[in-house]
Amino acid sequence: MEQIKDECIIYGVDTCATVTPPMVRDALISCFKEAHAKELEDLRSYVNVTDEEFEKMKEMDVKTLIVTYFAQTGGDFENPTKASMMAVIEKLADFAKNFRDQKVVAAHYENIMKLINCIKE
Repeated sequence: MEQIKDECIIYGVDTCATVTPPMVRDALISCFKEAHAKELEDLRSYVNVTDEEFEKMKEMDVKTLIVTYFAQTGGDFENPTKASMMAVIEKLADFAKNFRDQKVVAAHYENIMKLINCIKE
């Protein structure tokens, strides 16, 4: 039974339970942070902060990008909808193709789409 439960978890969201737009938005931040971990870690040599502060900086960097894409697509970061998140992931996928192998981009895109499709609106 535990193995089945693990299969329900995508970026910390339990798809076997109720999935809300804010949960998916937060998963999108985690996903993008995870996908660009190496590039974000490359910034480490340019700042003199603690590991905890650096983790917060990485999170803020990704969150700022995502907030910007919500604004550019007419969405509301604080009150995301299925439609607004779909527009944002399109922009993120386009951005990511400059840094990532297309197979990696497609895999993350697919996982986020699974989460978006779990939202009942």
